[in-house]
Amino acid sequence: IDVSDGTSEVYFRQLANEGWRYVSVDGKHRRQVIHNFYNNKLGFTGTMVSHSGARRKVNNMLFKEMPRDFQDHFLNSQIVVQEVRDTTRPQLSKLFRCINKSTQVTAQHLRNSLGTSFAREMRQLTKNYEGFIKDFFKSKQIAEMKPHEELSKVYLHVNKPGVTMDNRMSKASLNELYERGIACGANAKFGDCYEQKHLNKINNMLELMSQITKKQLSETNISFLLLMLVIEKAYDANLVISNYDTFLQEIYKTDVLLTTESRKQQTDDRDSGVTELDTPDRNYYYEWRRLNWTCRTARQRVLWDEISKNLSCYGLRDPAKKAA
Repeated sequence: IDVSDGTSEVYFRQLANEGWRYVSVDGKHRRQVIHNFYNNKLGFTGTMVSHSGARRKVNNMLFKEMPRDFQDHFLNSQIVVQEVRDTTRPQLSKLFRCINKSTQVTAQHLRNSLGTSFAREMRQLTKNYEGFIKDFFKSKQIAEMKPHEELSKVYLHVNKPGVTMDNRMSKASLNELYERGIACGANAKFGDCYEQKHLNKINNMLELMSQITKKQLSETNISFLLLMLVIEKAYDANLVISNYDTFLQEIYKTDVLLTTESRKQQTDDRDSGVTELDTPDRNYYYEWRRLNWTCRTARQRVLWDEISKNLSCYGLRDPAKKAA
């Protein structure tokens, strides 16, 4: 054990001061599922077993709906817990990765297990905007840490060290992003290994997104990427979203319209003799939309050019012009 690891002392001391006695290395999702089932927040589908060994198939049954003998069997079931002592913070990350080496955890689970300030801040962001996250992402996506991965991509997007970042959304790029902070440690200041201004920008963008209600999201079925691309442009231009209903509906309509028009343009081009070599499919909006994060910069540019023609039609206003 590396007893000279000062970051571990800070990490464990902080937890102790907050009243925690244990750190869960693995099994958090399963623990939450058991807890939610017991509190009737989700149902069970499968085969129940009673104390006497009786078996019964059920579909989405809540705990309170189970017969008493089945409840008793559930409550008296044993859960194996292994306690590990004299372990440093970095070793906890390695232990988690070793435990899940042959399991079906996502790549984001593994990234998030690293003791870095980036993983810490991504966890904090999803916690701060938990309501929006739950409204936007499905339960399975949240369990797979999809929100953390999407926010990590947003960081790479706003980072933009060169002309384009469109080739920087690979798994390797995300891995490198998280691994960059290992040397600094989990308790380091974010700015020691990363750009604080980019984190601040993402936080401000999420603040704007969090004003959107679940009902508004369901009425448009807008994607996270599309919303982020427009929110970023509105934020950069210091615009105010005066009507979120109009904002979401018109963005979605414009995105669909640009997709439809580009498909028609591609068909017309091919009919007129323009070949794939002359104008590749990747030059059309519908393909940018299909490729998701890969061609986001071009998609954002064309989309915002359209929106900028009449901001008020999108529920946007420029407070500076009103003041003038």
